[in-house]
Amino acid sequence: MSEDMQKPRSNIHIHIGGAIIIIIILFVLFKVNIKSFINSPQFQGNVNYIEQTGQDIWNKYLSKPVMYVWNNVIWGSAISQGINQVQSVIPSLKLPTVDQSAIDKTLNINAIQKKLGVQTN
Repeated sequence: MSEDMQKPRSNIHIHIGGAIIIIIILFVLFKVNIKSFINSPQFQGNVNYIEQTGQDIWNKYLSKPVMYVWNNVIWGSAISQGINQVQSVIPSLKLPTVDQSAIDKTLNINAIQKKLGVQTN
């Protein structure tokens, strides 16, 4: 990929970041109270409307095809094959055992718990 193809993508991030900064500066210049605006009933109603509309679109139109692709294409083949490969290798691995009491002694867990006032069972 050429360098020219990658530049617009990074410029987009800069433009979006710059636009957000300019909007915040304009809010400050015009003394807009962002907190009261966000907490206003009208804004909350708009947010609730957008949230409800998004949930309706998901439930009516998107959930079945997306879940089909997830269950049958992504999870059903790619991930499950990877899991099967890992599970086939795991029995042959010799994993070291962990002695929890040695770790506790090394870290002096009981003394730390006493200092912190933590009661152990």
